[in-house]
Amino acid sequence: MKKIPLPFRLFKNYVRLISESIYYKEIYVQGIENLPPEGTATIVASNHQNSMNDALAIQMAINDRKPHFIVRGDIFGVNPLLSRFLTALGLLPAFRLNREGAEAMKQNSESFSAAERAVAEGETLVIFPEGGHAWGHWLCMFKSGMAKMALDAASQTDFKKEIYIVPVCNHYSSYYGIRVSLIVRFGEKIPVSPFYELYREKPRTAERKLTELVRSGIEKMVLDQKDKEFYNEMEYLRQGKAGAEFAAASGYDPSDFPQRFESDKIFIERFLEARHAENACFKVVKVEEGMSVEDCALKQIEEQNAAKAAEATGQRTCAEAESLLLDVRAFLSEIKKAGLSDCHFDNRPQLGKVLLRSALLIMLLPLALFCLWPSAFCWFIPKAVNSRVRDKMFEGTFLIGLNVLIILPLAAVITLVAVSMKFTLLLALIHILMFPAILLFEWHYCQAVKETVALWRWLKARSRGMTKKPEEMRNSILERVKDVVNF
Repeated sequence: MKKIPLPFRLFKNYVRLISESIYYKEIYVQGIENLPPEGTATIVASNHQNSMNDALAIQMAINDRKPHFIVRGDIFGVNPLLSRFLTALGLLPAFRLNREGAEAMKQNSESFSAAERAVAEGETLVIFPEGGHAWGHWLCMFKSGMAKMALDAASQTDFKKEIYIVPVCNHYSSYYGIRVSLIVRFGEKIPVSPFYELYREKPRTAERKLTELVRSGIEKMVLDQKDKEFYNEMEYLRQGKAGAEFAAASGYDPSDFPQRFESDKIFIERFLEARHAENACFKVVKVEEGMSVEDCALKQIEEQNAAKAAEATGQRTCAEAESLLLDVRAFLSEIKKAGLSDCHFDNRPQLGKVLLRSALLIMLLPLALFCLWPSAFCWFIPKAVNSRVRDKMFEGTFLIGLNVLIILPLAAVITLVAVSMKFTLLLALIHILMFPAILLFEWHYCQAVKETVALWRWLKARSRGMTKKPEEMRNSILERVKDVVNF
């Protein structure tokens, strides 16, 4: 058994403390028993939706070894010190043609060779076969690098050692903000040895078949929302009252995150079946070589619209599922224009309770001002950095990464010096130990302020009669969705 270095264990526990006590509300690790024992040649293949947080989730779930990770290569070029730090954590860079260019890709052979040697020697490698993260709850096309690494590693053992690939699913309740829920699910391990003979004769065929098998294993576990044209509308239905009613009617507990995950998968599958049945032009978005997921989605939406226009002979009548989604789009636009929150249709604000809530927030304002240090820096600096990045899926990465590596350590040093000089060292240490509680209080206080503002906005809109139309639209949507997904 290879001993895990003490510095690595200490750093991992530090990251776990920050991420699990502040960032995540709840984490469910399922099927970890499917991971082969430490010392077994293993490749963990995961879906990729939330940038660094996917790798972090798997790292925190695996406690008996220090796995290697194949990650995007551009982060290694930020700073030489950061590059050495990432290497010490077991990360290996992979450069992509459509991101870093052909010249950078020449460096991949060194990383891939190191990864294959590690697997051949019985270590664990984590890889994301999609090659890049999606910007929503769906599974992209897989690259063949994962299968090639597995089979090349087997060839280094003269095909005498078994190598396993373990499919993994990461699922998040949200990609934005904190206090999110996470499921890390390990699927049944897939032995690579049945492909050894085929690999000797037809290596490309073996790689393709193995890739398809692994993708199938992951596809069974993930929530695969393939309809990019109406992605936001289907997310509204899935996450809102319609999804909760479907879960309850299907025998699931809507308040239990893992159960709701299972229900949501069925809900989306039925919606996609309805889309296929009613519209021959409907197709899911696939990623093409050299194009981003976003570009492919836009391209194929245009193709769908062109096909619909060519098919129409006169005015086209939308099928029921698409008509419903168009009405959801109109409803969301209506409540956005009125500044309303969907949840308030079910929990109608009462003036007395809103006044009491507002008074309580005013009473807590001095404590909220005290908690601005270091909360303001911990929340707003990552937000500011993320606002400058085109890919908004990095929000969670910056929230965890910047706080773990820079903001919280720096805040602790400043607090230690300032409070010790003004008061005592003991008081400074107590203040630092209270950082998680301070951060959580400030977060919940800010959320409560936003909610209270939304409640006042609702009361104002109701007094002007602006809630009647969207409420009628919403009731119609909730009734019609039952027919589309059959519950």
